[in-house]
Amino acid sequence: MQLIGKGSFGYVYSVGNRTAVKVYGRPPPAYFEKTTLPKLQHAGGLANACFFLNSHFYMPEWGPTVWDIWGAAQPPYTLAIELRRCLVTQLKYLETHKLVHTDIKGANVATTGAWPNGSPPPVLSAERRFLCARDAGLHGPGFIVIDLDAICPFELLAESDRGTLCPFGPMLEDRCKTPLLATYAMWFAAAAVVAGFTPASQIRSKIEFVSQHEQLILTGMLPPLPAVLEALDSLSFFTDLDDKLCVPGQ
Repeated sequence: MQLIGKGSFGYVYSVGNRTAVKVYGRPPPAYFEKTTLPKLQHAGGLANACFFLNSHFYMPEWGPTVWDIWGAAQPPYTLAIELRRCLVTQLKYLETHKLVHTDIKGANVATTGAWPNGSPPPVLSAERRFLCARDAGLHGPGFIVIDLDAICPFELLAESDRGTLCPFGPMLEDRCKTPLLATYAMWFAAAAVVAGFTPASQIRSKIEFVSQHEQLILTGMLPPLPAVLEALDSLSFFTDLDDKLCVPGQ
């Protein structure tokens, strides 16, 4: 086995045949195997070929992540267009099925080895891991959301301890664990990945919050802001009180 990833969750190893296994340092949430995974196995390939065996999580071995290739920078335009398309398709599926990914970031969006026209751009085809990825050489979406155990059903958000609800803060910020706010956070983080934008992990100023929303609004990925601000105001989330803001969508 070859180590290909590690984090607070544990370790990910390549085990051959374009398959990887996640060995947990701490067990995933109980709802992941029982509730989330069955829904994801119908998500247009989001969790195809994924299964548990002896408490280890087996999954396709994807290519390098957006972070591996570009770090915090914005991907080249042509690749950003495909990245956006893939994220919109996959995250809309989650939202439609009342699921939310609580840890969207560049390190959790992988290349698949495929490309819509079958001819990936040179910047990808030069990556060894891309050529060894599960869908190498196939026609298909170029990117896929990973770290699936960070996906949580709406009704169980209170139990989630994976990832962060950027820009609302760490998952310990329990008052923000609502479907509306968690879904906004998911799309906000996805837009930041597409734009190569690094947001603050927690924004307690309403003025700054609106400013960061405006910087990402051109991605066309963000939900309307007024309902989000209303929900945050009801929680007394912001440290500044400015009712004279010009809010996009109002």
